Amino acid sequence: MFLLNNHVDVTFLLFLWLFGIGSSSASIYNANYCPNNTSYNSNLTFETNLKVLLASMVSNVSLSDGYYFTAMGMGTTSVANGLLLCRGDVSTATCHDCISTAATEITRRCPNKTESIIWYDECMLRFTNRYFAPTSVVPRANLMDGNNISASDLDSFNRTLFGLLNDLIEEAANSRLARKFATGQREFAGHSPENTVYALTECEPDLTTTQCEECLRNAVSTLPSCCGGKQGARALLSYCNARHELFRFYHTSDTSGNKKSVSRVVLIVVPVVVSIILLLCVCYFILKRSRKKYNTLLRENFGEESATLESLQFGLVTIEAATNKFSYEKRIGEGGFGVVYKGVLPDGREIAVKKLSKSSGQGANEFKNEILLIAKLQHRNLVTLLGFCLEEHEKMLIYEFVSNKSLDYFLFAVICRRNMQCMDNFQKSQMFLVLEL
Repeated sequence: MFLLNNHVDVTFLLFLWLFGIGSSSASIYNANYCPNNTSYNSNLTFETNLKVLLASMVSNVSLSDGYYFTAMGMGTTSVANGLLLCRGDVSTATCHDCISTAATEITRRCPNKTESIIWYDECMLRFTNRYFAPTSVVPRANLMDGNNISASDLDSFNRTLFGLLNDLIEEAANSRLARKFATGQREFAGHSPENTVYALTECEPDLTTTQCEECLRNAVSTLPSCCGGKQGARALLSYCNARHELFRFYHTSDTSGNKKSVSRVVLIVVPVVVSIILLLCVCYFILKRSRKKYNTLLRENFGEESATLESLQFGLVTIEAATNKFSYEKRIGEGGFGVVYKGVLPDGREIAVKKLSKSSGQGANEFKNEILLIAKLQHRNLVTLLGFCLEEHEKMLIYEFVSNKSLDYFLFAVICRRNMQCMDNFQKSQMFLVLEL
């Protein structure tokens, strides 16, 4: 039978335990906590957060080493905090099976709850929209074996049991490993053929030594009142648990199954992570070297003005992509400066690119003066200078593309308005004009 605190609804599924012996994948249900005062009716946001939370916990079991905490909707009133803890001696596969079952069962057994806990032999899973106190004995579930210790053996049994549990509490709380988990066995004097008691203590790894010890001592303190004189009993809290039996219920010969699985994951993940870090370092070095090269070109050509103009610089790759590598179809004009191309930047802006011809008479000084002058000019009748490109012996000016005819049209339209011959000649000679200085 079970002895439970208020609000805990538990059924002892003996038949499940019996079938579980024959199936290593069957998780053995212990109890659940479904408080009556934490229901929600129409909080769709919390329900969505909870579904995502449970799915995330199941998907992260294999990388969690049996312990995982996460939250969905942080900073909102509909936050869902979730935590899973698998028994420290079970394999990754067993842990995954248990958490998968728990994630499904917890909402079935505790529908429309903003907080719940479900305990199995192999794992525990919980969620809440607020907080569970680490050392509190509420919520909890106490389970006990129906068989009693004989009266003649009871004193020896109790001294041995609580001495063993005290040692395991110290061991788990002070563990230097990733898991705060301890198991042990001890013989007691008696006439019973079964005179060895086995026990287990476990805390969530994130608890401090003091919190873990206090949580476990509080858990053990509930055993005499609920389960005194019983051959087996458990105290299941939200942050820790303790158990004892007259049979070995934990793994001793192969407790490294989970660790081996984690080791395999580490062997796979670490080289990948190191490779990614090295790749990022190489990319950073290349970008830094390229940026240094750009800055050097700017300083060589613009001197003290280079810092001001750095934000206006476009990369050659960007301009080539915008103009389809300066294809003939993108040409919209040609002048003393060189060829003018139309292009489209990745953000959708249309641009006009004036590319200085290598045979042009305009040199670096003229290019420099034009940039410095136009960058300082702002007028509604002037085409906006968006930037420039100075890379691999290429010199280009990038302007905003103006599609509403050219400046020469507006300068001569009034003169030619009544002279059709003039207008005809003007239209024949018209071409797109980008500022020529």
